[in-house]
Amino acid sequence: MINGLDVITKAQVGSNLNQEEVVEEPTLMETTAATLSYKYRPIIDKVRELKNYGFAPPLEDGFNPMEMIDERNKEFAPFLMRASSPEHFKHIEAGLLASKANREIRSNASFGKQILSEIPDFVNLLPIPFVKGANIYTRMFKQGAYTAGLVGTQEAIRYPLDPLSTPDEPIVAIGSSFVIGSALRGLIDIPLSRRVSATKEAEKQIKELRNALDIEPTPVDKTFDRSQKLSDFGDVGVSTAPKTDLNIAKNIFTDSWFYKFVPTAAKRILQDDTIPDGPKETLLKIQNDSGILLETNKNGGALNPSVAQDAKLLDGELVQHYDQLLQIWGKSTGKGVVAPFDYMGFQRKPFEAWAETIAIKRIKGESPIDEHESQAMKVLSSFFDEIWEPRLRKEGMIGDTAYYKTNIRKREASIKRYESKIKKSKNKEYIKTLSNLVAKNKAVIKEHQEVLEEYANLGKMTHKNEVAFFPRYFDTDAIRSDRNGWEKAAREWFYENPASVEYLDNGKIVKVDFSTDPADIDKRVTRLTNRILNEHDPLDVDQMFFGLGKSKHQRHRVVDIPNALILKYIHTNPLQVMRAYTTRVGARYEFSRQFGGKQIDEVLMEQDAVMAEAKVPIKKRNKVLKDIQHSYDRVVGTTKYKDPNSWDYNIAQVLRDAAQYAYLGGAGVATLTEPAKIVMEHGFKETFQGLFTMLQQNQLKMGAQELRISGEALEILLGSVHLRLLDDLSNNPLRSNIFDKAKNGFYALNGLGPFTKIFKDFDGMMRSHTIIDYSKKWANGSANKMEREFLARYTIDQNMAKRIASQEAIQQGDSGLYLANTSKWTDEEATRRFRVGLGSGAANTILMGTPMDKPNIVDGVVYLPMSVASKLGMKESTKYRGYARVENALLGLPFQFYNYSLAAVNKTMGAYASGQVKSQYMGAAMAMGLGYMVLQIRTPDYIELEFQDQFSRALDYSGLIPLHSDLFYTAMSTSFAFGGPNITGGFVAPKYPQEPNLADALTGIGGAGPSVALDYYRAFADLISGNYNEGVKDLARVLPFAQIFWYKDFVNNMLGAVREELLPQRPLGRFN
Repeated sequence: MINGLDVITKAQVGSNLNQEEVVEEPTLMETTAATLSYKYRPIIDKVRELKNYGFAPPLEDGFNPMEMIDERNKEFAPFLMRASSPEHFKHIEAGLLASKANREIRSNASFGKQILSEIPDFVNLLPIPFVKGANIYTRMFKQGAYTAGLVGTQEAIRYPLDPLSTPDEPIVAIGSSFVIGSALRGLIDIPLSRRVSATKEAEKQIKELRNALDIEPTPVDKTFDRSQKLSDFGDVGVSTAPKTDLNIAKNIFTDSWFYKFVPTAAKRILQDDTIPDGPKETLLKIQNDSGILLETNKNGGALNPSVAQDAKLLDGELVQHYDQLLQIWGKSTGKGVVAPFDYMGFQRKPFEAWAETIAIKRIKGESPIDEHESQAMKVLSSFFDEIWEPRLRKEGMIGDTAYYKTNIRKREASIKRYESKIKKSKNKEYIKTLSNLVAKNKAVIKEHQEVLEEYANLGKMTHKNEVAFFPRYFDTDAIRSDRNGWEKAAREWFYENPASVEYLDNGKIVKVDFSTDPADIDKRVTRLTNRILNEHDPLDVDQMFFGLGKSKHQRHRVVDIPNALILKYIHTNPLQVMRAYTTRVGARYEFSRQFGGKQIDEVLMEQDAVMAEAKVPIKKRNKVLKDIQHSYDRVVGTTKYKDPNSWDYNIAQVLRDAAQYAYLGGAGVATLTEPAKIVMEHGFKETFQGLFTMLQQNQLKMGAQELRISGEALEILLGSVHLRLLDDLSNNPLRSNIFDKAKNGFYALNGLGPFTKIFKDFDGMMRSHTIIDYSKKWANGSANKMEREFLARYTIDQNMAKRIASQEAIQQGDSGLYLANTSKWTDEEATRRFRVGLGSGAANTILMGTPMDKPNIVDGVVYLPMSVASKLGMKESTKYRGYARVENALLGLPFQFYNYSLAAVNKTMGAYASGQVKSQYMGAAMAMGLGYMVLQIRTPDYIELEFQDQFSRALDYSGLIPLHSDLFYTAMSTSFAFGGPNITGGFVAPKYPQEPNLADALTGIGGAGPSVALDYYRAFADLISGNYNEGVKDLARVLPFAQIFWYKDFVNNMLGAVREELLPQRPLGRFN
């Protein structure tokens, strides 16, 4: 192992050496001492410093470090200024002088002496007795890999503690240690006659590595910023006028088949130069996640946060109210709250029961019995009354006369603008689309005028029977279990309260008086009950009653029974209701706010006009509008049009649940490579500074809190951990069957939940620093190209960077890392942009697929052009012009576990290709090292893998190319299952043995759901036929929770004991 290997000319060492001076070569003993001191003295010195002087010692009275700085040590002045006393100064100075001397000695030593000086280091020798392999090449690879892994750990400790370290040293150290480790193994195994040539080859490889990495080996370089490229120096600090090119940034990867072969709406629209900016901006405005670099970002242009990003901030708003309720409850019990990683354990049930009691009292208008209940009611009122009701009224989602008047004026102005364009244009298609817009606006104005005439003197449209704003979600399970009780309550209300219903029909409000005849009321109640129970989407905003206030168009008030009278049949857990409310209403609200109160159909009509003006062919226009509509459906959570109780959804849900419980027992282990992504994003040095800061200070907790209020790292709290790896058919927070309740427990036991929380919290701390650091650099003109593009991608342009940098509440810790402290910022828009960047960045690092990443078919939806669909007798969709929409939940099964992999195409591979990775080499090396560690954890001791298999599987686990590597292994397994050859010609082996089997081939293509069904079938078939040995083994592989990584061996051993008891009682089958 050669740490920071410096095979350089004597003229390159230090700025104080004369280039003509002949430097005497150090002896082997001097070189060895310098090598060991170089590696271990910074660690020892730091331990002594902490012991003698503490973490942040106060400055001794009368002491000024500047007075002790002279010619001998002035180059180290920045490091010496932190000394607190003369003794502390001398301690730091001695370490710095020794560090410089060690580097000079090593650089002046011959290559041979540098190699020999490594032998006494136990880190290089430690793997030797543990390395086994069938041949010399396998042993050399293992020795190199083990040594590199140990050196990676060693460098992780040394690097942040050595002030003279450069970012390149760990890279060279780890890369060189692999070569040297392999060479040392060769020196042991290769016959003496071959050792000389082997040593020369090792020297050549090391030099090639250093040249490939373009390492500048000067020991102490005080002027060159290694994080910058030469190309950056020409425009550092230059303000470039942003361009409006909304295409995905072009590079060799994004222009290749390897990127485009997975079709997504974003790729189709944002990589098509014939589509104008309007539709591109609309798509990005709906679903952008800042995960991929755009051409406009390269020039400093930043988009506004998207609907999806702003809706995520609403989760942060929700969790602040949740945390307040939790703390109030903890005080009311006198026991406080214990919720590590948001897991409350046995405290959750009493907490939710208490919160539900408060919500019911609020609905009924009852008074609180103590101060704690009073505080809790204020929190609920803050969420519903003070925040959400004004928002919905402003956007017309709850009836308000002021909204209608304003919207009429806006639409009248739009009509004038469209009519003016019609007069000037000769483009028939353009005129047609504009005419449609005129007609649409006139119809909406007519509706608004009807509403204003009906409620001319009302102002706020409220209902006399409600005293609190509380969304109504019917509890269909409760209604089914007590349908008679529900219908009795409804019947009594309708009889005692004769009412009328108002609805819009062709722009006019139609008023219908309901009959009070008992027979008519019975029919009305039956229709109402059937409608509630058959509602395909229980969270549909257009079918929801908001409690206090009539919605736009009054259509939500058909069921006018007060909430207080039907509490048994509606959801009253405020935590669930708030979550459901934020999930659906939040995205719809943000869409309305960002698109000026328009609905999606009108936005699509506008973009159709934009494309018609640009003479885009009708087929392409239909395709673009289809993609935008589907993207909207995803963001607002309405991709499922069918009844969730239909046969295909029921089958798909059972298969998905069974697959995740059977196959994801080791999901937590797979996440162990994700720290490498954090290193890629923030840099090796900064990440390890953050690690030590986390251990010494409270900065992690503060960074995690910033991330929390940005709407991220809430997967455990919101029950959505599983969405990191797989899609859910509904992810309905109101659903509570046994499988849904078990998910949080399962993902806690397999480690995915806790690891996700830990890694996101750490990234939140690091990202807070990164955004502020880059903003300050851009504000003062010193940001390099990558830093500017990074901020622009996360909605922060130069002006916004200046606003962020100017926030006085920003703090800086002793380690140099910035703390945001956004709760005290005075600039609301800067706070919003910072939190969007923070939350989106964490989601783009600890990956979870978003609408930007996924094909439409993942949702179980396929769109057939009418040129094909009409021949099949299918009708054109009313929402997707030019297409027939085919929805079947089974269509999405092949993609169940692809959420992470699809995200990595944009967020990892795309980031590398577009230069959006700060620590490219170290991040990739760390990912491979951690991938190899995961391989060792997952591979049984009795399995010996060849070098190429170890490499390819480590690459698969590394997360660098997860989609492509997964498809590679799936293709190999499928080929074997069909009776075909090894697609690599035998060079790489499959992950698991596979015999020719048509069922395996088909289920392998069909995804995890069909595969787990086949596994269950085989297990029970064996058990029924008396083949207990195979049956029990097969069953052990798929039983829920049986494959949790830390106790699956126990389960297997237990089932093995069962087999031993059963087998002697039955004849042995042919598999025994």
